[in-house]
Amino acid sequence: MDAPTGYKPTQSQLALRKIVRDKSRVLAYGGSRSGKTFELCRTIAILAFRYGGRYAIFRRYYNAVRSSVFVDTFPKMMRMCFPEYVYDANKSLSEIYFPHNGAEIDFVGLDDDIKKSALQGRLPMFLIFCKWTNHQGYALRELQAPKKRR
Repeated sequence: MDAPTGYKPTQSQLALRKIVRDKSRVLAYGGSRSGKTFELCRTIAILAFRYGGRYAIFRRYYNAVRSSVFVDTFPKMMRMCFPEYVYDANKSLSEIYFPHNGAEIDFVGLDDDIKKSALQGRLPMFLIFCKWTNHQGYALRELQAPKKRR
């Protein structure tokens, strides 16, 4: 799944791509407009293409994830990297659906308790975008899937 000739990743994006491929937990940091969100959206899209299933992209506030990732970054990334893939965007629920394999990507704010609780434990994987400075580790613990009892 190589990008078309119009898209050329930066050195930082290539480094992040390698790290994300080899690890299950990654803390990506850098300045604004450095390509972190773009590259993580690309990674989630590739996982959705290959394995199907349901994924989620989180930000602290729902309006932030909707306006910056769902409306802007994700569609831009799809046009630049994977123009051949067809997807449906449900704008009222902030969800992306890939009809060829049934994969879904939900865009969720940590302030949306209803959607957050509906997704809890049902996703095979959480990729969380943390873009704030105060330590809110409790939000990460809340999102972890419940442990299976033996």
